[in-house]
Amino acid sequence: MGTLCLRVVAGLYTAISLSGCLQGNDIEIVKEGRFDDYPEFKIGETFDHRSLCESTSWDLVKDDRGRDLVEYRCEINGIHAYYTEKLAQQADQCEAALTTTYLDSHLRRFTAQREKELEKAERLKILLEDDSYDASVRAEHEPQMAKIKATLDVVRTKTIDQMIPLIDRLYFPVRGSDVLNYISDIETIAENRNDTSKTAQQYNYYARKNFDEVKPAVIASLEKSYSYHEKEMNGSIRAHRANFEGSIQAAEEEAARLTTLIEGIARDEEKADETAQANLAKINQILSTFNVASAYEFLQWSVAEDNTFVLIGGGLALRKPQDETHQRAPYLDARLRQAIGDAYSNSSGLFNYITQRTQTGLDCQ
Repeated sequence: MGTLCLRVVAGLYTAISLSGCLQGNDIEIVKEGRFDDYPEFKIGETFDHRSLCESTSWDLVKDDRGRDLVEYRCEINGIHAYYTEKLAQQADQCEAALTTTYLDSHLRRFTAQREKELEKAERLKILLEDDSYDASVRAEHEPQMAKIKATLDVVRTKTIDQMIPLIDRLYFPVRGSDVLNYISDIETIAENRNDTSKTAQQYNYYARKNFDEVKPAVIASLEKSYSYHEKEMNGSIRAHRANFEGSIQAAEEEAARLTTLIEGIARDEEKADETAQANLAKINQILSTFNVASAYEFLQWSVAEDNTFVLIGGGLALRKPQDETHQRAPYLDARLRQAIGDAYSNSSGLFNYITQRTQTGLDCQ
């Protein structure tokens, strides 16, 4: 009693004593041992009675350095059935992908948006060609411009005496001091044209003199008013056209952007179809020449001459339907600890671990 028979590497498990320390049979030595974290059950009792395992086996093997090891294997239930169902589902997905893809909804949405933008551009072009707005703006400004121009023509060419009968037909939109003096001078001459008195003659003299002096300012005022109306009218028309032209350009640019997206989707759909066809062919080939898919978990111990033994590692070996042999993947320390815990708790987590991390590699979605 008390001979130390189980040791550990890198602190993975603490040592425990085996009564009697079995002699000679390395496999039995390991199976009769106990982990310090799980002292209530022997290793063999636990690992040979797992619901996850279709079967278990214990063998003597050699590692790549020629050392003798005890290897435990658990052939995992349900792997072949899982891959059979998975491949059938993926074959259905590939067939469905050839007729519809997740890109279809994007294609329909972008196409509808592009048509909307193109229709908007056409409506705006029609409105742009409609001159009703231009006509309304011209109707607002051109009558006043015509009256200003007519007044300008008279002011430029007529003398003060010639202006007397025309005074009521003149149009001055801005009546500054120069314009008021100009009108007053004409009215003075009109009032005194039959008065021969010296006072009247004096008033007429200054009226004629002032008329000639303010006339350039009156002309400048009229020209400024005419220019104001002309700029307002033309500016409103240009701004209106620029607004429509900008909206048309924006709609056409958005339609072009959507066209680029649609063409990209078309290329992606073509590529997706090619991928789906290729994967469907692979899946059908696998299904027609289906190898037996399987997986096993393995754990390895090294037994020393004094019948002490060490758990040196473990891992998972998986053979997919398209594989000829099992592909082994060793466990890292954390996963090895998890594997021992799963065995003692009789957990089926290893099956989920396999199916979540080892897919067929063929996807048509």
